Amino acid sequence: MISKLKPVHVWMLVVLLHAAQTIYYYPRLPALVAQHFGANGRANGWASRDAFFILSWTMLLGLSAIFMLMPRTLRRIPVAMINLPHKDYWLAPERKDQSLSFLEREMQWMGVLTIAFLVLVLHLAIRANIDPAHRLENVLFLALMAGFLISACGWIVRLYRRFPDPAN
Repeated sequence: MISKLKPVHVWMLVVLLHAAQTIYYYPRLPALVAQHFGANGRANGWASRDAFFILSWTMLLGLSAIFMLMPRTLRRIPVAMINLPHKDYWLAPERKDQSLSFLEREMQWMGVLTIAFLVLVLHLAIRANIDPAHRLENVLFLALMAGFLISACGWIVRLYRRFPDPAN
């Protein structure tokens, strides 16, 4: 029997992709790299290559901890501290395990989406640093941003559909 794809498997793939990105591009980038870009795509903030990659890994690992590990703590905290629509119904003892399992899985998938978005944006920044003009590809960035925002909105809708008002 083929098991369903789990968020942690995709997360590991994205982390490995960023590791490969770091290993491949680190020696190819100049000592000073652009890490911030204006609305026109031109570089307006600079950092050392080391600082750029340290920041990228700090963000990736920090977001990973928030999205991949924190959902597991939901079972250990009081229900009063969980913000969920109609939580009195959905976190009642007979539905609590199923509801929290769904939340954990969905939060981890949102983490995978967020971390993948980060790695792709970092790749755009790396490409901009390889380009002598140091310009970010705004069309690709905006496409990534739109895809991320649409996915995040879809995720929110999915949560509200999963936890509707039981009175209706």
